[in-house]
Amino acid sequence: MFMAENKPANAKRRRLIPGQGRLLVASGLITVGALLPWLQTGFGAPRHPYYLWLFVVGFVALSGALVPMRRVAFWHAVVTAIVSLGLLGWYLWQLLDLVSRVGFSGWMIGPGLVLTGAGGVLCIIAARTLGTLVAVPATAAPAS
Repeated sequence: MFMAENKPANAKRRRLIPGQGRLLVASGLITVGALLPWLQTGFGAPRHPYYLWLFVVGFVALSGALVPMRRVAFWHAVVTAIVSLGLLGWYLWQLLDLVSRVGFSGWMIGPGLVLTGAGGVLCIIAARTLGTLVAVPATAAPAS
């Protein structure tokens, strides 16, 4: 017997709430950006100290993108945005101290920093979409 035969006839696929698609993309960007180097130097790419925090918060965003409750998804997006952009800001503040001592020669921003920043901004956009979503009551179509 095939598995498709066991499905009820009226089974419907759950649709994503508006904003959860962006949160899904943001979780991928943050998770991948956590594992990529944030700083490129002539001697290699040093590991930034926040990769494990960002890897975990990427999965928090993933769970927010897959949960069927709008408020829970909103708070997952808010927490992910705060943590990812907060750690990004702290790292950039530390880089400003490095620039004041060493200068710009010999290093450049890595792809992980850019991906994490883009993921944090997407989380803010997803949180705004999820937070301002208004429920529209479903009405029956007029009979013709």
